[in-house]
Amino acid sequence: MQRIVISSFALMASAAVPALAETKVVTATSPWKVDSTGNACHLQRGFGTVEDPLLVQFEQLAPGDTFNFTTAGRSFSGITEATKVTLTTGPDGLPISTRVTLGDMQAGNGQKLTTLFFMGTTLNGHGDGSSSPARVTPEREAKVTSLIVSWGGKSVQIGTGPLGKAFAALDGCTEGLVRSWGFDPAQQASLSRWPKPLTDPDTWLPRGSYPSDLAREGEQSLVDVRLMIDPAGAVSDCVVVNGFNEARFAKVTCDKIRERAKFEPALDAAGNPVASYAVRRVKWVVDRKPRMPVQRRR
Repeated sequence: MQRIVISSFALMASAAVPALAETKVVTATSPWKVDSTGNACHLQRGFGTVEDPLLVQFEQLAPGDTFNFTTAGRSFSGITEATKVTLTTGPDGLPISTRVTLGDMQAGNGQKLTTLFFMGTTLNGHGDGSSSPARVTPEREAKVTSLIVSWGGKSVQIGTGPLGKAFAALDGCTEGLVRSWGFDPAQQASLSRWPKPLTDPDTWLPRGSYPSDLAREGEQSLVDVRLMIDPAGAVSDCVVVNGFNEARFAKVTCDKIRERAKFEPALDAAGNPVASYAVRRVKWVVDRKPRMPVQRRR
């Protein structure tokens, strides 16, 4: 059986952190670097040593608290898809994500690094999974001084230092993204209503949308898209921001969403309809073969 799930990024649930028998602490080897692809902003930094590097990246697809977190290093080489992994903030010990996808990354020195992708979390996690997390304040960002990846009695503590200034730079980058898409960042930040789907997003990709040959092969994917929504609520464009695995998933995702998605338009601070955007994640899942390969990332 195939399933297609369309969601926002409020996906992660809290979990208790097990007692740890072994903790590896890594410190920074480079300053924070912020860059933009035009579709996303990245906050990156190197940790560890030249011989044993550990790479960190925060990714944001639009302004807000939600980010994707990626870390890669040889320290994670024992982790498999069956391993329970928890991402926690330090020093408070708040679990913010337990959902991870595995991949590989090539380091500059040629080393093959096990890569962990934590998707759609915030520095406040997501509570019990049924409610939105508390808004992340600059004070909260400044209080987080490390991120801890834990599994099987082991952990890696990444000494980020206070994240306030780094996240402020990321905020500036995402504001620039919105401007590059043709919107006024101040207007978008003050919307009285964001675009609201008129139909259940799960109906945008109906049964039969799953490419039959990919389903037979057990291929699965995550596709992040940005929908450009005009003042009448129509989807004027669908942009693939991240495509994991087979490229045809990305094409089918946008083709079907353009055809079927309808919205109530965004309203500005005065209640007038305006153009805006929405970021959505589509999960293509084959239940009979539950795996999520991400070896190829576009």
